[in-house]
Amino acid sequence: MSTGVMGDRPMMASDLSLVAAAAGIDSEPTGNVRCTLPIRRYSERTSKAGGLEWLEGLQQRSSTSLGLVQSLINALRELILDVQENGATLYVEQITAVFAKDATAKNTCLTPRLHVDEYYGHRETAVASLLEKGWSQKGGTLFFPTCGMSKFPDGETITPAHLATERFVDIPVVYVGSCDVCIYDGMLDETGNADPQLGLPHISGDVPGES
Repeated sequence: MSTGVMGDRPMMASDLSLVAAAAGIDSEPTGNVRCTLPIRRYSERTSKAGGLEWLEGLQQRSSTSLGLVQSLINALRELILDVQENGATLYVEQITAVFAKDATAKNTCLTPRLHVDEYYGHRETAVASLLEKGWSQKGGTLFFPTCGMSKFPDGETITPAHLATERFVDIPVVYVGSCDVCIYDGMLDETGNADPQLGLPHISGDVPGES
């Protein structure tokens, strides 16, 4: 869990009040929060965590859960089945909830800057977003499909706010919609080494006060 004030830390029961405040359940949203459920790491290539059997086990253990929990598990299972039918394998690495409704609080999203995933190779990384109705539908990942990171040597400083500047007028940007699943390239080459010429540049679109 992170509130933007301090680094990531384990979530405690007392933190649920921070989540409720950030979500605006009982009043205007106060504070921004990111909560992450880590399932597997990119380096755990032989782990079955996050795969179909793992999800089906989670589905059975959560059979009495209501609302979003069961719906999300079911959707992930169906997605993995669809991917398998097309000859590929997909694992869920983590599930993250980002509350960025407070314009006066810090941004807590994972990567609020332009970057390429350095620990993945060709078609090895994926992302999907569920965006709350009534808030910005640009809160998911933003992709730059016609550019490489070599075009953005200052990528570490580029945030969603820069997209409104003249520099990006003629650069196509793909805004991922709610429930879209995007599978894309990371920076690793066929030998497992990071190549800065590879990978699809993208940025988390969560902006405080909007998503």
